[in-house]
Amino acid sequence: IAVAGSEKGEGFCSYYWNKPGHPGVLVPKISYVKYFQPLDWVIGTGKYLEDEKKAIKKETLARIKEINKTTGTSLLVGTWQGRDLLNSTNKSSAIPASNQANTNVIKKLIATARSGGGFISDSRSTSKNRPAVTKVSYSQAIADWRWYIGAVIDLQEIEKSIEISQLTLKEDARKKIIQIALAFFFLLACTYFIAHRLTGKIKKDITLFDNFFTATATRTTKLNQEEISFIEFNKLAISANRMIKERFKAEQTFEESELQTAIEKAIIASGFSKNEEVEETLKSGAGAFARKPYSIEALALAIKRELAEKKEVF
Repeated sequence: IAVAGSEKGEGFCSYYWNKPGHPGVLVPKISYVKYFQPLDWVIGTGKYLEDEKKAIKKETLARIKEINKTTGTSLLVGTWQGRDLLNSTNKSSAIPASNQANTNVIKKLIATARSGGGFISDSRSTSKNRPAVTKVSYSQAIADWRWYIGAVIDLQEIEKSIEISQLTLKEDARKKIIQIALAFFFLLACTYFIAHRLTGKIKKDITLFDNFFTATATRTTKLNQEEISFIEFNKLAISANRMIKERFKAEQTFEESELQTAIEKAIIASGFSKNEEVEETLKSGAGAFARKPYSIEALALAIKRELAEKKEVF
């Protein structure tokens, strides 16, 4: 009533109450109450702590048994007096107390749990015909229930698991190495193929330029840019064709100049006698040589003959 009449109007309360079937015996009980204002009632419900504790213990043992069954683990539950709580309805046991060695292990687990919990290591055999194996156990106390709870690990099973994991890792590493090696050789082959193809194209372009420059030594020709594989060489071909075009223009200009010089008419008038320079000039196309002093009639006659003469140009 005091809890229901508090500021919140509800809450838990602990007290002692007569247990059904045991008149005069007071046992701990916990209840939850709430004040219902419309009817001015106090509504509540209660549980005997001992009954609730038994239900929780039963549920805990059932869950641990299910874990051992479904996962294959070796969880242990027992009292501080050494009773195996998981074996009350199931004959299988993670640590059977069928011999003195296993009994000693259980005592060590209980002592370790009561001292704060921890690991223990021991060697024991599950049967007379099997050699002893090393196992590591861990135990922890549930002081309110005077229980110990623990787990057992077989080191041989761990070593087997490690060995299997190592073999798996080695196999995976071997497969990875093979894959990397295959990828490397594939890339190497692709690199060789590309390099070989590029080398062939470069050789072809160089051959085209070599043939082009050899041909242009004797005749005027152009380099076909469509046969060039590389842009860099194509730019070089444009420059080469431009050079040939300029050379061709220069040759044409020179030939026209030579032609013009060859058809021009001239006579030599000098006060000196013929010498080597005069002879060379006459061979180059000069028509006649008039030595001073000369008359108007003689000069006119020399000019007339030069103008009348027709020169052939080769």
